[in-house]
Parts: sequence; C-alpha cells; structure tokens
Amino acid sequence: MKLGELLCADLAASACRFLDIEEEFSVAVSPAGVHDSRVELRRIRSNLRTFRAAFDTEWLGTALGPISWYQGLLGEVRDVDVTVAGLLRIGAVEGEVNSSGARALTELLRIERAEALQVVIEGRVSPRHDVLLDHLGRLAGEPPLRKKAAAPARDALAPLLLRAWRNMRDAGRRARRDPSEVALHSLRLRAKEMRFACELVEPVLGPEAVKVARACAKVQRRLGRYRDALSSALWLRDAARAAPEAAFLAGQLALAQREYAARLFKAWPDDARQAKLAWSTFERNQLR
Repeated sequence: MKLGELLCADLAASACRFLDIEEEFSVAVSPAGVHDSRVELRRIRSNLRTFRAAFDTEWLGTALGPISWYQGLLGEVRDVDVTVAGLLRIGAVEGEVNSSGARALTELLRIERAEALQVVIEGRVSPRHDVLLDHLGRLAGEPPLRKKAAAPARDALAPLLLRAWRNMRDAGRRARRDPSEVALHSLRLRAKEMRFACELVEPVLGPEAVKVARACAKVQRRLGRYRDALSSALWLRDAARAAPEAAFLAGQLALAQREYAARLFKAWPDDARQAKLAWSTFERNQLR
C-alpha cells in the first residue's frame, strides 16, 4: 500500500462521517452530534498536520483554516455540554439536581448553549462553511497529493510517526518540569495527534499501533477531563455572581470539581509512562 492510499482512505472516512452528520442538522446539534462532529474534524485536522509532507502545501494551507474555524464554533457548544454533564454527575451525587439553585444554574447553561448554537447556525450559512464543505468533499474524493505520497506506506511512515512521538515526548518533559495548565494542554494536544496517527497507520503497522493509540488516548482523556473540571469550577464561580440563589450550590460543586481535578492531576504521569512503554515496544518491533 502506498502512503497516499492509506491517508486518503482514513481521511475520506472521517470526512464522510462528518458530512453525514451535517446533513441532519437536528441530530448534529445534539450533545452527541456536536461531539461526533468535533471528533471527526479534530481527527482530520490532526492527521493533515501530522502527515502534511504527503499533501500539496498550498491546498493544505487553505484547508486547515476553515476546519479550525468550524471546530472552534462547535467547541463553544461542546464546552457547555461538558459543563452540564459534569454538574449533573456531581449534583446527582449531592442530591441537588432539582433544587432551586440547580434550576438557576441550568437556566444559565441553557442560555449560554443557545447563544453558542446561534453562532454555529450563522456559521453554517456563511461562505466560509461552503469552503469547508468543498475541502471535505475533496478529502472524500481525491485530495491533492505530493510525490511523497507515492512512496510505500511502511517506509514513509517511520519518520512521520517518530516526529509525532518526539513532539509528545518533549511536551511531556516540559509538563513534568512545569505542570502548568498551558504545558498540560500542550501535552494533551500532542497525545491526541499521536493517538489519531497511530489509529490511521494500523492497517499497515498492525495492532501494536492500536496499543500506542489507546495509551495516548488515556493521556489525552485524563488531561481533557482535568481541563474540563477546572473550567467548570471557574464557570461556577461566575455563575454564583450571576445567580445569587445558586451561590451555595455553585460553591459546593466548584469544590467538588477542584477535588476531581486534583485526582486527575495526580494520575496523568503514570498514563504518560504507559504511553512511553507502548511506544518503545511498537518502535522496536515495527520501525526498526
């Protein structure tokens, strides 16, 4: 299999899944639909960047912008959905789901989601959305490739995967030295890129690539939940000011979110070590 064939098959599948969701807009704006749409765009964008050497440079520069733009619009809606899910989980434990404070918080979130969704709706009828659909349609058909895409996939993948791994490794080292939110966010992004890349190469490099993908996914998800918990705690602080009747409940929930974030923070280094072990085995068996 050639590198271009491998890349086109994966990217076309993601593009088609996204376009199918977009066709049914009522489904696309549900929490599950927003999540699924964002995942496909994130996968496409990540793999275009990781394997950019195979694609026409000029086309790639024009395609990444609209993808990032629409992913960002969906992200505003998804952030609200994540906050709702987290608060419902904690609120159910606390027995506060139906309290007056909970109803006030729910109303604030409803308004925020409606506002974020309106931006998505306006974006969907903009020329920029048409450009996005054109690019994804091309991905689903015949994306413009460079000569490097004609190389045998197994030979071409090693340096590309090694670069992606080094990016994740270096981000992990920076996060250990200075575990700031910025450093941990960077590590999460690099882990996500590594995960998507390893899922893509599985048809050529085998199931050990999936093991690396799963290990990187654990890092990504743990740090994603950590970031979501901190964001929810900040949202609750602001919500307590906007809805005084919810101040006490918001304080309780914010404390629970910070405690949850602390537990997640303690666990991520072990996830990163497991990812390193999985990569070492994969590299030794498949890339040497």
